[in-house]
Amino acid sequence: MGVQWHRLSKHCPTIPLYFHSFVFPPESLLPFEMGLGTQNRLNQTADLCKEHLRSTYAPQGDLVEDFIIEVEGAGKTKEILKWSQFTNSDRNTESMFSRLDEKFNRWLNGDL
Repeated sequence: MGVQWHRLSKHCPTIPLYFHSFVFPPESLLPFEMGLGTQNRLNQTADLCKEHLRSTYAPQGDLVEDFIIEVEGAGKTKEILKWSQFTNSDRNTESMFSRLDEKFNRWLNGDL
């Protein structure tokens, strides 16, 4: 039977058809499925950020809740993954909180 060859376009060289199965994930993996450890870490990051905002800016409670909804969404559009924009590879909470405070203050001032 041999290898089936497929040309993607006239500008692309031919490549073996079996190569495509390694490039594109199976449909069962779409949308992206996270491991339990990743989900726990994202939940922990989201909880830390929300707790920090609520404790640091307690007098501005309604504004804090509005900011939280703006970051992660509400209802079916809620995505805790968006809290990861404040983290870095070091997972340093102080730098995460400083980036969070900076973004919250810019949001308060209408700079976003």
